[in-house]
Amino acid sequence: MSKTGVSMKDGVASIKSPRTVAMVAAAATLGPLLLLAFTTTITQSLQQAWGASGIFWQRQFDKVLVAGGHDFMKLFVFGQSQESTEFVIH
Repeated sequence: MSKTGVSMKDGVASIKSPRTVAMVAAAATLGPLLLLAFTTTITQSLQQAWGASGIFWQRQFDKVLVAGGHDFMKLFVFGQSQESTEFVIH
């Protein structure tokens, strides 16, 4: 048996030490739990940042909508011409 507590017989590994079994079981249990905690934290942080950004852009669009008199056709026509003008100038 090696120092790791794992022996090889006919190409098959067998675990002889209870300590090794406990370590393998702990790694098999804690690994996925730590990964889940890490991904959940990242996901929550991104959702919070995206939500703040979404609120900002919604307020900007509301300002444009009020300035345009809530007429979507007018916003569409003038918005397209403004976009075209900016593209040609720059």
